[in-house]
Amino acid sequence: GAPSTWKMMCLAQNGTCEHVCINTQGSFQCSCRPGYQLHIDGHTCVGLSLNRQPHLQQYNVQLLLFNTL
Repeated sequence: GAPSTWKMMCLAQNGTCEHVCINTQGSFQCSCRPGYQLHIDGHTCVGLSLNRQPHLQQYNVQLLLFNTL
C-alpha cells in the first residue's frame, strides 16, 4: 500500500523545517544542527552566541591568557 501521509511530511519541503525534519507518529518535529537552537516558531534555527555557551567563552579566555605568558 501507499505510505502513510504522516511518514511523508518531511519529504515535502523538509516539513518546512530550516535544518532537520524528524517524522513522528502522526506528525513531524523540527530540529537544528549543533550550534543552533530551535526558534519559538518551531521551524527556524537560531545560531547560539558565545555568551550562551559559557564553557566556550571560558576556553577562549584561557587561550588568551596562555598566549600572553
